[in-house]
Amino acid sequence: MIEQYQILQAIQSMAHSRFPQIPILEDLTTADFPRPSFYLDPEPLTLEDAGRRLIRVRWAIGLIYFPPVDEESQDAAMEQLLTGSQAMLALFAQGYLTVGNRALHLTASAGKPDRDAAAVILQLDYLDQRPETEQAAAWMEQIHLTAEPKTEG
Repeated sequence: MIEQYQILQAIQSMAHSRFPQIPILEDLTTADFPRPSFYLDPEPLTLEDAGRRLIRVRWAIGLIYFPPVDEESQDAAMEQLLTGSQAMLALFAQGYLTVGNRALHLTASAGKPDRDAAAVILQLDYLDQRPETEQAAAWMEQIHLTAEPKTEG
């Protein structure tokens, strides 16, 4: 079963391979975080039944780009926002995310640019093994069968 942190690491690895000079922030608790930078914003994960041993996993993750801002207005230039958004979309245009030996189906869409940030929403949709929650019953080891011919009468 694929772990959530493995997916986040794969996204970080892809972003770092294309933009090695831009850091990926762990949290946004301070007001003076470095710019430009990225931030991963995971949404709640959804699990659905897909079969006896399979579950369908759906998970949206926001990849937010914070370009440099104007010191007076604290706004980013629209050109920087759109260029950053387009570059992130191109990074995930292949339609899948490699996690270990799996290629997870991925759809990337641009969010509406904010005054100081641009976001791309990465929607993952894949099948995974159902976690085992019960002890599996022992296989049948013997069978006792009695057969008698049918008599007319």
